[in-house]
Amino acid sequence: MKNEKYKGPERRKSVRVTYTPDKRPVLKVGGNEFEVADISEMGLRFFNDRKIEFRRRVRGTVKLLCGESIDVEGMIVRKKRVDIYMNVNIPILKNILMREQQQIDHNHD
Repeated sequence: MKNEKYKGPERRKSVRVTYTPDKRPVLKVGGNEFEVADISEMGLRFFNDRKIEFRRRVRGTVKLLCGESIDVEGMIVRKKRVDIYMNVNIPILKNILMREQQQIDHNHD
């Protein structure tokens, strides 16, 4: 979710992992699966290209590229076209995000 035109310092305080279109984890909500665009300690952004309506609260499981699965629960805070922004109730652990980033870096070598 980087703004390519913005050249200033990163304003976010939390770790953020951004995925390329060819390698993305999956968020499972009920019987549906959605590609995750980015994930941070405080939330995630995923794509809803099937136009499934969400309630304000969402609970699901993210299968990360590093092989870990994490349960997430939170609130939909914004929708922009197919992008859904979700804040999580319990922060995602930094060490999990660091392992995920290492997995991405390792696969790009």
